Amino acid sequence: MIILGIFLIILQILDILTTNIGIKLGCEEGNPLLKKSFKMGIPIKLVIIKIALSAFLTFLLFLGSIVLNWILVGLDLLTFTVVISNIINIQIQKKWNMKFDIECESMKNVTQFRDVREWVTAIQHSKKKY
Repeated sequence: MIILGIFLIILQILDILTTNIGIKLGCEEGNPLLKKSFKMGIPIKLVIIKIALSAFLTFLLFLGSIVLNWILVGLDLLTFTVVISNIINIQIQKKWNMKFDIECESMKNVTQFRDVREWVTAIQHSKKKY
């Protein structure tokens, strides 16, 4: 059952990567306990702890405990769900970012048009004074 431990390590790495990508795109950390620590980026201590704990649990699998095997199955399923959720949220955030960029570009054109119109109006009013 060492495969469960190796799979957990891989899933932890994928969780770290997808969380990092999501945060860079504008997503927020879903875990309320870790939300504050992700304000400045992914803390390296968290990465080390996650991978070290996964490696330690994998090492403990050599003991042959059936309970530990079931615990790792649960952790694998939970972490797999988190990784899939991250991937889905990244795709959703990309769509929102694209819509926002398109709207910003169109608003930029409207703003430029409004600025030119105000400039022309200001010139016309200054001509009327003289």
